Amino acid sequence: MSISACEQSEPFALQILDDSMAPEFSTGHIVIIEPAGLCRTGCFILVEYQQCFYIRQLVNDDTPPYHCHALNQQVDDFYIDSLQAIRGVVSQRAGIRRRMHKHYY
Repeated sequence: MSISACEQSEPFALQILDDSMAPEFSTGHIVIIEPAGLCRTGCFILVEYQQCFYIRQLVNDDTPPYHCHALNQQVDDFYIDSLQAIRGVVSQRAGIRRRMHKHYY
């Protein structure tokens, strides 16, 4: 069964499982990922790195290597060589209370 281009660009939800992006995204938050979202400096991205997926903040989008920043200072940042490793952009965050909901871009 093949996946159409339309299905590949459908938004999907992920639950945050760690505190690497705290305080912006805490354990248990739900984030909505837009695979076709506009990726630019400062946005939060879903990135594939060393065969795992991470939510990180893109620090630079002009020249490689691209800096993927973890907001938690106890977690190491990493760099990617290509924007092809970015699988989507975080467009929304939902928590257990309405005041925790937030929209990005």
